[in-house]
Amino acid sequence: MRKEMKLEGKEVIEFSDLIAKFNELHAVIIPALWGGQQNHGNALNIHLPDSHTTWVFVNLDSNAVDFKFWMAHELGHSLAPDLGGELGEDFADHFAQALLFPEPQAAKLRLELQKIGSVPARLARIHSEAQKHIISPWTMRCALEDYEQAHGLAKTDLGGAGKFMAALVKFAKAFPTISEHLFKKSPPKPAQYTAVARSVFKSPFFEALAEFCKIETGAEHFIHRVLGVSLADAKALSGELRA
Repeated sequence: MRKEMKLEGKEVIEFSDLIAKFNELHAVIIPALWGGQQNHGNALNIHLPDSHTTWVFVNLDSNAVDFKFWMAHELGHSLAPDLGGELGEDFADHFAQALLFPEPQAAKLRLELQKIGSVPARLARIHSEAQKHIISPWTMRCALEDYEQAHGLAKTDLGGAGKFMAALVKFAKAFPTISEHLFKKSPPKPAQYTAVARSVFKSPFFEALAEFCKIETGAEHFIHRVLGVSLADAKALSGELRA
């Protein structure tokens, strides 16, 4: 996929690279404001086989590190829509990991870690690399372990999973949410929200929704259900789209 996206020589996958691939696949990105969620609550992929369309909801209120992973995860679903259930989730997780931190990078990192004598110093190196990629150190740890297992190499000592996970919480707090990055004030005004959807995510969703609002009475109820926002926010958004 990196080769297809012409990113073989690029070390860090950018958000714009993922967005461009979604658009190339004609998958409609729908940025949402769902507040703080856990794991899979930050993204949703809906494939409609009858119309051959894919709709990808992404939560702008998620942390930047998690957001990039879940975007890559949903890209995996978009590429393999027939894989459902636990198998589909496992595939999307491994796809996201391999896309964001592929085996050659895991191999290079392992060589560096082997030269570092203490576990705390190794963790610091992983955190430094994760910060550059804007991905979770956990993703990097999994990539490293997969590489070692695949090649029959000794496992690098990174300490217990409990301490590693505890350090992740502190690591993630150093990054803003996507909504904090995109908007000066949260929640954004409807005009700001729709403008970001169009300019940053290249999403045609709000153009279609605007046409719907102009011809449909009570469109706010549809927006309320589809976007998962309060009815008051749905009314404000409907008014903006009708203007």
